[in-house]
Amino acid sequence: MGRHLIGEVASKYRILEELGTGGMGTVYKAQDIYLGRFAAIKMISERLLSQPEARARFDREARAAAALHHPNICAVWESGWWRNRPFLAMELLTRQPLSERMKAGAILPGDIKPGNLFLTARGAVKVLDFGLAEIRHC
Repeated sequence: MGRHLIGEVASKYRILEELGTGGMGTVYKAQDIYLGRFAAIKMISERLLSQPEARARFDREARAAAALHHPNICAVWESGWWRNRPFLAMELLTRQPLSERMKAGAILPGDIKPGNLFLTARGAVKVLDFGLAEIRHC
């Protein structure tokens, strides 16, 4: 994966640029070719495809994030497979991770760390990563 995907269409999203890489994969800026809106596309890393536990974690993250609807949670628009690789299409946030606005030394519990929180242009904080989330039914 990587920069060679620029210009490709994954599902209905044209990949425009790479935004960053993390432990689970890479996030790209993309544009919905039908609606015109911009999206963030998260694709699992190729090195993790052969690891069932990593694929299960990616699937859990997709289900957990999609099950939640709150103004402070990054919306998941689509989950699927493209070129034998799972992906998530999410709203594209355009300001900055909260980590860039926090002083060094701030500690948050679990996988909620400054790099997984995003401050939007309107000043709202959005949660981006649900890698350790578990769906509980009441």
